[in-house]
Amino acid sequence: MNTKAFKLPKYLKLGKGSMWFDVDGENASGVKIYAKQEAFIGRGKELGADVVKDKFENENLLEYGYIDKELPWYFDTTTIPGENLDRIINAFKHGILIKADPKEPPTDDLGTAPVKDFKHSKEGDLVFIGKNKEMYKKLQTLSTKDLVSFINTCPQTEQGKMNLQDLYEYEQKAYNRVSRARGNILDLIRQRLNVYGPSLGAIRINDE
Repeated sequence: MNTKAFKLPKYLKLGKGSMWFDVDGENASGVKIYAKQEAFIGRGKELGADVVKDKFENENLLEYGYIDKELPWYFDTTTIPGENLDRIINAFKHGILIKADPKEPPTDDLGTAPVKDFKHSKEGDLVFIGKNKEMYKKLQTLSTKDLVSFINTCPQTEQGKMNLQDLYEYEQKAYNRVSRARGNILDLIRQRLNVYGPSLGAIRINDE
C-alpha cells in the first residue's frame, strides 16, 4: 500500500469495538488502544498470559478484571513510520479507527460497542448475548482457512445473507480470535454478499 498517498488524521481512536491491537507480525505499528481507560480483561488466561490482578486482588466477582492503570484511548499517527501504517490505514478505511480529539476522552463505559452484545455473568465473566451467537462463535473458534471456506460456501438464502451481514458486523467490531478487524475478511464477506444483490447498506440491529 502506498501510505504516502493516504492522508491520516494526526490522532486516531476507536470507532468500533472496545480494543484494537496491532502488535504482531511484520511491519506492525505497535498500537494498542482501548475505548476507555479501564478495560475488562476477564477470567483465566488471555493469549497464554496470566491475568493481571485488579485492585480487588481478583476477589470481588462483580469488579473482577477491571484494571485501573492508565490505558491509551488514542494515538498519534505522525509518530509511526510509514512502513508500519498499513493496518492502521485499513482500520481507518473501515471505520474501526476514527479521528480523535485528545481533549475529549471517551466517557461511555462500553465505548462504542452495542450494550446488548455482552453482559457480565454472576461469576464476573463477559458473556456474548448478541443476535447471532453462531456467527460470533465462528469468529472465535474457526481458523482463517475454515472461516474463508464458510464465507465462500454460505448458502444463497435469506438466512445465509443475514449470517454474512452479522459476520461482517462482528468482524468490524473485532469480535474475533485476533481482537482486531481483518481487512481481507471484510473484503471477502462484501464480495460474497454481492451474490445476494445490493443489501449491505443496512447492517442488522439487535432485536428489541
